[in-house]
Amino acid sequence: MSRNPIRLLCLFFACVAALAMSGCAVLAAAWLLGDVPRHIVGVEPPKGREAPTAVSDSIAQTRTAASRRTVDVDTARLVTSEAKSGRELETAGQLERALDRYDRAIAIDATQVESWFRKGVVLERLGRAREALPCYYRVNSIAPQHAEAWYRRGMLLLDLGNRRLGVECLERFIRLAPNHAEAAAAREIVRGR
Repeated sequence: MSRNPIRLLCLFFACVAALAMSGCAVLAAAWLLGDVPRHIVGVEPPKGREAPTAVSDSIAQTRTAASRRTVDVDTARLVTSEAKSGRELETAGQLERALDRYDRAIAIDATQVESWFRKGVVLERLGRAREALPCYYRVNSIAPQHAEAWYRRGMLLLDLGNRRLGVECLERFIRLAPNHAEAAAAREIVRGR
């Protein structure tokens, strides 16, 4: 193969274009600027260049973000697995074990709305209403549109003697889910103030 400079230049730009189109725009730019770290392509950076450069820093940040997404995907799978296991145990009536699974899911991801909600339900079923109430507060702080948490929170507050806050929660529930199966009963409670 001859070392025709135009041919080499065309090959060079074809490779850069292929990298850019494959989602490696940062790598393509680094290659163009000669800032690709040696361990990426197995060649030394051009003489006179300091490593790391702004472009190779961008590559490192891109890699870090990509590894974070991988961890996030793995974390999400683990949380989903724990929550699903908790739901199965709850359905089977093994409430203490279900509670443990929901706690595990929450420990992994404290913003996991469904695990907080199910934990509250399980605590209620175990007769631990005072412990369930903060779970519903947490659900509504993460997901203010979670109507059923507003309903359960309102009913618990009423049972615990806080009528004013209980009615406020039920009013919120009715606004969010006017056609919910419990909405008619909630309206009656609100009207009875």
